[in-house]
Amino acid sequence: MDLQGIGAIAAVPTTVVVGVLAWWGASRQAKAAAEAGRDQARSALVAAQEQAQSAYQAALDAVREQARTDHRHWRSNLRRDTWAAFLLAASRYDGAAVELHELRDEERALEAARALDQAHDALAEAFAIVELEGPSGMVSNAQALYEAVTRRAGQLTEMAPLHRATHAFDDLLDQERTIVPTLDGGGCHHPAHDADDSLHALGRLWDGIPDDQWERSLTNEQWEAIDDARNAAQAALNACSGLSPEHSRALIDIYSRSRRDWRSVEDHAEAAQVQVDAARERFVIAAREELSAG
Repeated sequence: MDLQGIGAIAAVPTTVVVGVLAWWGASRQAKAAAEAGRDQARSALVAAQEQAQSAYQAALDAVREQARTDHRHWRSNLRRDTWAAFLLAASRYDGAAVELHELRDEERALEAARALDQAHDALAEAFAIVELEGPSGMVSNAQALYEAVTRRAGQLTEMAPLHRATHAFDDLLDQERTIVPTLDGGGCHHPAHDADDSLHALGRLWDGIPDDQWERSLTNEQWEAIDDARNAAQAALNACSGLSPEHSRALIDIYSRSRRDWRSVEDHAEAAQVQVDAARERFVIAAREELSAG
């Protein structure tokens, strides 16, 4: 065999080997490329999942924060309305007490007394809602205003019959000064003026009691003089046709106290008004601070 034949024979295995090696190398490269592609795809998938999770969490956090903000606004508005309703109820109750105190007509006074009771019920209901809504600082301020308004209303209600009686009695005195003299030339009986004299006589007995004796019991002589003066005043009031029994009892009650007592009553009424104004101002300031902080 010549050399070309031998070379051809020898060249066949080398070509095969080279081809096999080339195929093997290409296969490995393809496998490596495929593996790299899978890793890349896997990484991309993980990144996409993480990005989606982050976006979802961000959206969820935003929704929760918005919900919390909306809830705070709702709570703030609810408390504002609750406090405003309580403040309005306190003002209406105080106004109803003042109206009852200033009325002169007995029938209208009965209606005003019913209106006062209704206003108190509304105030109590508004205060109960403040207690439920809180916070504790506002509840304390609301309680202070509730007690101040209630105390002042009680004082005005107690004095209302006395004021109506004095107004009715003053009207009788004015009528006797203007109408009666034109009928008889001034020579007729003046029952209201006689009653006025008797009432002042009763009042002078109380005013004549020394200050240091209020801590002790009155003597029998003093009580007898007071009883006689009270009976005389009651008889004189009974002769006044324009006065009701309620008016007479109230007038006797008025003049059965000393000027010291009435000064004390007036001082308490003025102090109650000051307390109401101060409690209302503290409540409003506290409400504004709570709303600003919320």
